[in-house]
Amino acid sequence: LMQKALDPPNPEIVEDALGFLVRIHALEKSKSSRGRYEPTFYGRLLGCLPLSFDASVLSIKFGASGMLREGILLGIMMDVQPLPVHYPFGEHQL
Repeated sequence: LMQKALDPPNPEIVEDALGFLVRIHALEKSKSSRGRYEPTFYGRLLGCLPLSFDASVLSIKFGASGMLREGILLGIMMDVQPLPVHYPFGEHQL
């Protein structure tokens, strides 16, 4: 029943996502088995933070430069605050 209800993800999209995670050093190819990936320390840090991916990356980058508290606060603000709605100049229509 579930196989009929859920469509599998597009393999190209999965490969792109895995490639991205390898490029940012969040995953590495496992040496023991073919085609498997293992999370790196950086990847485990990203996965354990209760923030969105972008906010987690920001927090970790700030932490690496000695400003962890500020990075976490900015990450929380990114996740809590909705993105502002921008109107090009002269197109304010309410």
